[in-house]
Amino acid sequence: MRQLKIPKIWRRALLIAIPKPAKPSGDPKIYRPISLLCVSFKILERLIYARVDPLLPREQASFPHRRLTVDQVTLMTKDIEDSFSTKKKAGGVFVDLTAAYDTVWHCGLTCKLLQLLPDRHMVHMIMEMAGNCSFTLTTGIGKRSRL
Repeated sequence: MRQLKIPKIWRRALLIAIPKPAKPSGDPKIYRPISLLCVSFKILERLIYARVDPLLPREQASFPHRRLTVDQVTLMTKDIEDSFSTKKKAGGVFVDLTAAYDTVWHCGLTCKLLQLLPDRHMVHMIMEMAGNCSFTLTTGIGKRSRL
């Protein structure tokens, strides 16, 4: 932890493609990926999350314990109602985060985390965890891809 080194095996996931029910199996878009990570990596994630979560703004969605999608919709609805009741304009920006984790701007994320978190070592650990991950894909019929 002090050296910011995470074993490669911890960052290797087993991705299992599970087909959605009642859909033709020939279309790759109908598969729901489930990612199985190393237990040690998941414990490290939860330890870091426990330290970072209280520092996140209330508008930031995070799913493990609180601020679910329903909460975000409720918050947005309340903001719109408050704007209407005070005769102000309300606006919204909606971002499609399809494959966001595949295309995240790591430099920008690092800058945001450095502004948010007081512990630079924690930021570097988070960025180490976010990079250099690998996986193998397993299908429902037991075929496995290369790493």
